[in-house]
Amino acid sequence: MRTLDYQVRVLDTLDAYLDELKSRKAEADQIDAVRAANPNLPIPAMDFTEATWARMQAAGRLPPSRVAIPFSPRKDGCARPVPNVTLKVPTGGGKTWLAVNAVSRIMGRYLAKNTGFVLWIVPNEAIYTQTLKRLKDRQHPYRQALDRAAAGRVRIMEKSDRLDARDVETHLCVMILMLQAANRQTQETLRMFRDRGDVHGFFPPEGDQAAHAAEFQAVPNLDGYDRDFWPHVKDSLGNPGRFKTAEQNDLNQPENQDLLSPTNRVRVIITKAALQEGWDCPFAYVLCSLAAASNLSAMTQLVGRILRQPHALKTGVPALDECYIITHHAETGAVVNAIKTGLEKDGLADLVIEVPPGAGPAGTGAARKIERRDTLRTLQIYLPKVLRVDGDGLRDLDYETDILAAIDWRDYDPREVARAIPDNPRQAASQLQRISLTDSGREHFRGETIGTGTEALRFDASYAVRVVSDLIPNPFVARDVVGKLLSQLEARGFDEAKLGAAAGVIVDTLRLALDKERTRRAEGLFKDDVRAGRIQFRLRVAGPNWQMPDHIWTTEPEQSPVLRSATDEPLTRSLFSPVLRNELNTDERGVAVHLDGDGAVKWWHRNVAKTNYGLQGWKRGRIYPDFIFAAGGNAGADRIVILETKGDHLQNPDTDYKQAVLQFLSDSFSWDQAVPAGQLQITMTGETVECALVLMEDVPTQLPRLIQGHGQRRLD
Repeated sequence: MRTLDYQVRVLDTLDAYLDELKSRKAEADQIDAVRAANPNLPIPAMDFTEATWARMQAAGRLPPSRVAIPFSPRKDGCARPVPNVTLKVPTGGGKTWLAVNAVSRIMGRYLAKNTGFVLWIVPNEAIYTQTLKRLKDRQHPYRQALDRAAAGRVRIMEKSDRLDARDVETHLCVMILMLQAANRQTQETLRMFRDRGDVHGFFPPEGDQAAHAAEFQAVPNLDGYDRDFWPHVKDSLGNPGRFKTAEQNDLNQPENQDLLSPTNRVRVIITKAALQEGWDCPFAYVLCSLAAASNLSAMTQLVGRILRQPHALKTGVPALDECYIITHHAETGAVVNAIKTGLEKDGLADLVIEVPPGAGPAGTGAARKIERRDTLRTLQIYLPKVLRVDGDGLRDLDYETDILAAIDWRDYDPREVARAIPDNPRQAASQLQRISLTDSGREHFRGETIGTGTEALRFDASYAVRVVSDLIPNPFVARDVVGKLLSQLEARGFDEAKLGAAAGVIVDTLRLALDKERTRRAEGLFKDDVRAGRIQFRLRVAGPNWQMPDHIWTTEPEQSPVLRSATDEPLTRSLFSPVLRNELNTDERGVAVHLDGDGAVKWWHRNVAKTNYGLQGWKRGRIYPDFIFAAGGNAGADRIVILETKGDHLQNPDTDYKQAVLQFLSDSFSWDQAVPAGQLQITMTGETVECALVLMEDVPTQLPRLIQGHGQRRLD
């Protein structure tokens, strides 16, 4: 079964987490042993899950969406820390495949065993039925993945099955349960917690009251009877695992039937959200997306959901060998191209999951560590983050909350937008396109137009408000802006028919103007807050800084070629060694070799986008610089430079924006020497931090000046 690129990234992060978790758990166990041997000493217990999160965060191994999120503890019924992981992937992203791989990694990498108990909870009857069917099928890749993890000793169980401790000791027992309507019942009515008589081997024999009392003492949240005079642990399914689920949904839903059976009477199923909830319909033909298809990635995922054919075979009937997508978008061609690209890149979304194991993309292997260079192994490197002052504390700047939501649109006048709308706008048209597989040639997918037609439309103000909701979050303010625009157009003579004909142009022009205005206002807010100290770019002797990790990860094979100097000598100043040649493009290799060959450079690091150091500006996405290096000084550095490089052909508004952000942050950098009480402080080395952007054509002239620290700071 081939693992897709984004699934590789998910499992790579999970591997890193489990490795770190295992190390921290070993430390916590040692501390617990010391505490047990010295009960009179005030030795605090260690929350190994929180320590793991902190180490992952410091090493830059958390997903970008989690970097700014504080640790969220989980405790069991005895107040012990419980590790927890959430794998978040899009609809059709192969969550079940990731789940079976996660079970394999947890059992082998963290628990170091291939037997035990897995509770597999699903949200509804449809997913329950299909999951149970696949995991029980020994020929299915999902079951085969579990068999490999447990050396073939797998038991797939339902809630009503007999549970014996001997099975858990000798097999990997996977119990599938449904978590539906649990909040509508009390614990006493849940079958999970009823005394059932077929749960054996987990608790002392009936009648050994001393042993039962000891169990209650060790696990206080066990269910039982008469703890004081006749203690007895309840023989329920819930006690061994201390979990709760809901009654099974006994509805005879159509999607639980065998739709491919020739005797099945179901001919048509109309559904609103089943495809998003994980129902793997064996064949679906029509997708009607009523919302504007602005999220092209989501469209690709949905299209992938309806590309299935019965038994993965063509019928020979053209109408049945095609699927149909009805969607709304101003540029149908953009949607078609995005879908074609997505299908080619993702391998038909979740359909390519059903392929033999070991057929992964070239160059993708198991993740392995690359350590610091020996001479730099103990060097502590800290970089400032863009932080927001929040009461008495500091947190990472959040674009949505701190920038976008703070923009006041109430005074916005769309007069210029109204003036830009032509009197004779282009007519909106419908278009029918076909995407088909090709048997030969360079393109795997071919798109062709098979029909067009002009539409008679009306301008929908509510729809316009939804379209600009990502720019103006407040719908009441957005509706006021749309209302002002309509009034100004009506004053120009636009009646209902003319507004309908120009609806697409009006909405697109409004979005373009609002996007420019959002950037202008966001920049003003950002800079005002920096000058007022509400947003800070400082290196602190205590508090939140970004710390350079002590190792990085690569999926390149062990024998991958390493980058060498211009004279074919080994690199000597890279922070991490070796530097793998295939992980840098041609331009980046040139910069790396230049940095490594300059005697003023103490160390340099190729920063990895999305996982390493990033800077938040006044636009949504973070800026991930390409290189970080230190220059001058004897004890490490007196200047740390954050370098973004751009190709010669990339001098565009995005380049200008990044250059403006980096220059402004350089000008705003300072040291914060205040040390809050009770916090440890880093050694204050006093270095400065500079940020710069250099075009590749200017690297030979500008980079040496940047390393030396003189000349113009803004590198144009």
